[in-house]
Amino acid sequence: VVALSGCDKTIPGTVMALARLDQPSLMLYGGSIQPGMHNGRPVTIQDVFEAVGAFHAGKITEEELYELECVACPGEGSCGGLFTANTMAAAIEALGMSPPGSATSPAIHPRTEEICHTAGEMVLYLLEHNIRPRDILTKAAFENGITVAVAMGGSTNVVLHLLAIAHEAGVPLDIDDFDRISRRTPHIADMTPGGKYVMADLDRIGGLPQVMKPLLAAGLLDGGALTVTGNTLEENLAAFPLNDGEGIIHAVSSPISSAGTLVILRGNVSPEGSVVK
Repeated sequence: VVALSGCDKTIPGTVMALARLDQPSLMLYGGSIQPGMHNGRPVTIQDVFEAVGAFHAGKITEEELYELECVACPGEGSCGGLFTANTMAAAIEALGMSPPGSATSPAIHPRTEEICHTAGEMVLYLLEHNIRPRDILTKAAFENGITVAVAMGGSTNVVLHLLAIAHEAGVPLDIDDFDRISRRTPHIADMTPGGKYVMADLDRIGGLPQVMKPLLAAGLLDGGALTVTGNTLEENLAAFPLNDGEGIIHAVSSPISSAGTLVILRGNVSPEGSVVK
């Protein structure tokens, strides 16, 4: 099975199904949208949300809001910032269930066709060698996915979705694992909505491997985890050169913050736990 996904719920939904079926398979992400341009700066759907508030506060005119709306989403693809869709695409690549380098590719990029061809080759390899999702979806793989998500400043929904996938795969995972991993993982990617850059920017400098290689070098990822290539995570990353982060990726030694961006809280309001970003 090659499961095609494109947004917040379909990414975890397809991987839940693959884990349940446990047949040789992988997930292929349709890609994110390119940013629009407004007054000489890149904009995303987040800017429209904020502009709606600005309009109701009397800070901009209805015409200015409409002008932004017309350019913020210039084409196909999931929301361009590190919202749930791109967070989950990154987490699933880190889990080993997607082709390396595929999570960041914009939907309209010419490389998409090459990635699709590669996915076909990979699923045939998985079939030939009887490698199944539950061989890949180990506890180490889930910890890799969590590490990448919190290092990038990803959506809180990654907690909900990875717990659901782990349940289908029969892997013991709970919200305390997210807190433990977040506390040890530096925040190194300056991604919207918390930061400046969109997924297309990360793709331009080399994609998700640019986040994962320094994390692996720092001992924060399990490089021995199996992936849909039939190789380990470390072997996959060795094929990608480490590029200049261009301010998008910070060094592990000088991160944006020393800990990841998710915290699990408990108290009288949420005795079973809650997630704060």
